[in-house]
Amino acid sequence: MTLKKGFKTLLQEAEAQIDTMSASEANETVYRADVVLVLGSPTSSNSNRLREVAAESGADAHLFDDVSEIQPEW
Repeated sequence: MTLKKGFKTLLQEAEAQIDTMSASEANETVYRADVVLVLGSPTSSNSNRLREVAAESGADAHLFDDVSEIQPEW
């Protein structure tokens, strides 16, 4: 399996878990994280809210819509 294909599979599995995650489960997960990377559209209210909740919990939260925007220092 190539790295690109493996990463795509990982993203699909994570997306499936997120789709079935309740709001309270998402909040609990965010409150335990030091860094939260939200891959989503900047125009998405759900993506923006998740980033806001993560930041309010003290996490270093980032919203981006392309993986090329990930910064190593995060």
